[in-house]
Amino acid sequence: MNKSHCFQKKFFTISVVIITYNRSRALKECFASLSEQDYPKELYEIIVIDDGSIDETEEFMKMVSSKGHIRYLKQAHKGCGSARNRGIEMASNEIITFVADDYIFRKDWLLSINDFFQKNDRALAMRSVIRNKNKNFASLIDEFYNDVSMKIKLFLSDNRSSIIKGIFYNRDEWSGKSSFYLTASGCAAYRASVFSMV
Repeated sequence: MNKSHCFQKKFFTISVVIITYNRSRALKECFASLSEQDYPKELYEIIVIDDGSIDETEEFMKMVSSKGHIRYLKQAHKGCGSARNRGIEMASNEIITFVADDYIFRKDWLLSINDFFQKNDRALAMRSVIRNKNKNFASLIDEFYNDVSMKIKLFLSDNRSSIIKGIFYNRDEWSGKSSFYLTASGCAAYRASVFSMV
């Protein structure tokens, strides 16, 4: 029997939350890459939280937000944490992913998130690898820092932890209770149920 007939692919609904502040040019490139995703358009939404931009961000968003799967909210400048919280409140899908306005995505990015959660049904979150397209000294240092910081977290975790793509899931064998370390939100994706736990 052909295994491909036994495996039914599930497509999760995904909310992509973009946090932006005075970077309309970068936001336009980010949007262009999101519009070219190899993922069913009806299964993902783009939520842009504008943290009080005074550039052309609002004008650009008025132009593109007429499409049904794009939502825009402008708030007074309160910082990234506040903007992420507003994005969580607005998200309506099974998976919520947070991205910065200067990210440019491969066409299979949403598909890779979907495949990860389908194959790892107990995973609550994942983090995509972020690489700078301009290989300058600062970007190499940043990549090195991110790699080293993850290795330090791995080294410091006890043997009861299992790591799934940058997420720590701890289960205490004695109490049966679980705890979670939310991964850094840069290009991280979470099951929406995670946010009902905190």
